[in-house]
Amino acid sequence: MNIQALRYVVQIGEIGSINKAAQQLYISQSTLSRAIQEIEETTGFIIFQRSSKGVIMTHEGKKIIGQAKKLLARIDQFENQFFYNQLREKDEVSLHLGVQYSYPALLAFIRFHEEYGKDAEYLNLIFHEGRKDEIFELIRSRLLDIGIVHYLSAEEDEFKIECNNAEIISESFFESPVCVQVRKGHPLEGKKSVSLEDLDHYPRVAFLNEDITGINYCSDVLQFDRNLLKRRIVVRDRGSQRELLFKTDGYYIGNFYDTEKLKELGFDVIMPITCIPLENVDASIKTAIVHRKNYKYNQYDERYIEIIKDLISCF
Repeated sequence: MNIQALRYVVQIGEIGSINKAAQQLYISQSTLSRAIQEIEETTGFIIFQRSSKGVIMTHEGKKIIGQAKKLLARIDQFENQFFYNQLREKDEVSLHLGVQYSYPALLAFIRFHEEYGKDAEYLNLIFHEGRKDEIFELIRSRLLDIGIVHYLSAEEDEFKIECNNAEIISESFFESPVCVQVRKGHPLEGKKSVSLEDLDHYPRVAFLNEDITGINYCSDVLQFDRNLLKRRIVVRDRGSQRELLFKTDGYYIGNFYDTEKLKELGFDVIMPITCIPLENVDASIKTAIVHRKNYKYNQYDERYIEIIKDLISCF
């Protein structure tokens, strides 16, 4: 039986709607429909009856979901008690990390590898960069263990609801003004702050469907509004984003970090960036560590968190 499908069916039963469950799980409705079909074919019972308001559990469905909850609780207990202990016994250096586009987080990951990776007999490291919803889903699916994500201070209540719905625990550890990131030598370099009008003649480099600042600059390919933004370049990965920042007069809106300070700390910063606060933004960007409920940090998680906190505390 597909355990993940079982988790999806339990979530649908608790919410009472495939559509709402898909939104909270950050997956498609078709994925949930396939999960229902798989469990129904496996058990031989209809679990849900569709209605205009959502879905209703059948009598057999209530029994199946009740037993599924007990089974999933036992699986979680087994994983926490034996699986991670087994990794420690093998002395495997393991860090499964999701990051919402953060250069300091990457440098901390490199520093972690310098400490542990070179002499490790077994090395199992994951550094996945992506959108917050992707990271949440990968953590929920146990493909990642911890994540570094950002959210706007003005949207903190929404972020907490988002975490709760995804069964994610968060710990905020850094707060930054909303900044414009540009290359050294950019025409805006040297300004103490910049306005949206100052940016009017430069292209905004934005990640696809990514806007942690809450400013409607339309990074979604299908939602470009020329009345809000005259020039933009949409990219999918951080490598493309950084190359464009250094080869054009483009800019990125994100949080603050100090590349000169990073050099002083011994990091090899190949492409220095200048971060300039953006004017008239009534919010800041918070950075948080996230993990799924009931997950216990291993020694390598704890060390990475220590490195990233020490690094960011210097800004």
